[in-house]
Amino acid sequence: MSGTRGGGGGGVRLDRPLETKLGLVMTLSDDDRARLRSLSETELRFRRGAALLSEGAEQDAVYVLKAGWVGCARHLSDGRRQITRFALPGDVVGFDALVQHVSTQDASALSDVTVVVLRPAELIDLAASAPHLGMALLWATAKDESALAERLASIGRRFALERLAHLFVETRLRLEALGLAEEDRLHFPVTKEQLADAMGLTTIHIYRTLRRLTESGLVRLDGAWLEILDLEALKRLGKFDDLYIVPGRIPEASRRAVRRAKD
Repeated sequence: MSGTRGGGGGGVRLDRPLETKLGLVMTLSDDDRARLRSLSETELRFRRGAALLSEGAEQDAVYVLKAGWVGCARHLSDGRRQITRFALPGDVVGFDALVQHVSTQDASALSDVTVVVLRPAELIDLAASAPHLGMALLWATAKDESALAERLASIGRRFALERLAHLFVETRLRLEALGLAEEDRLHFPVTKEQLADAMGLTTIHIYRTLRRLTESGLVRLDGAWLEILDLEALKRLGKFDDLYIVPGRIPEASRRAVRRAKD
């Protein structure tokens, strides 16, 4: 893996985020890696709290997160917010720029953030010239859809204690898949208010629920760091099923279709 310590406000970074992300679903050849490295190497850095995307604003770029955390959210007309996703290194933010000229969400930096900037035309050309890499990009967006469905199930059916347990396990496994987990100590730069907006709870309820988890000896929070003390117990509490998050290989039937398209 190409993960390294440092950057992102004390968190972790990926030197080649798109390669790492797509490498979870298929074995990349030297040619594949060269194609990905030929994409734009333009980087942008955002300070904590800065907006990467604004709902309804013009959008002409896709961001691949290299370091730090980003929160994606929708707002109601009265200002209430629902955080729909925590984007981590390797994640793609603003993928809908391929089909939308304005952003459908807000995206803000939860820590200091570094992103690689890609233009929609670059990704379309990549998919046309290397269909198997285009399929891998589709896989990444499909995984995001699965995660969104799981988050909806949590907010709709899990109790508060279960929701937080589930989120902590999910975060641990996502970072682990990218080679970015430091044993059971994770960079977790999320405020209690942001956590409440992601879990569909009040901030007071978040404080109470976190206290129950810490007093039970399952987790420990130390500033922007989360230590998971009993992963298996946390999985049981959160009724965690990793089917939606475990990286899966592209089905052979789909691979054959891509090979036929290339021929």
